[in-house]
Amino acid sequence: MTNKLKHQLTSKHAWLMYLARLKQTIGNYGITNGWTSIDNYRERKIDGKIVWSYNDWERIEDMYITIYNDKQHGFNCDKCYDELYDIECKYKEVTS
Repeated sequence: MTNKLKHQLTSKHAWLMYLARLKQTIGNYGITNGWTSIDNYRERKIDGKIVWSYNDWERIEDMYITIYNDKQHGFNCDKCYDELYDIECKYKEVTS
């Protein structure tokens, strides 16, 4: 599916539309299941306790802002497409 996503995201507008839709999907999940149920994209632990977290919605929001502001970004790679596809599938199945 990575190749399909890569071919769809060929312009700034396509990226912004895709990320806006993905943010909405994750937001709907958060409204339905509680915001704390959104998975963490990254987290830091000390002695097994989470002291910092960065959830999937925040990740997508930051990507959206970066692309919107025309900053150089490293999102055009297979790893990024795989991550986006995984995030999309995780929340799409639950909100469909």
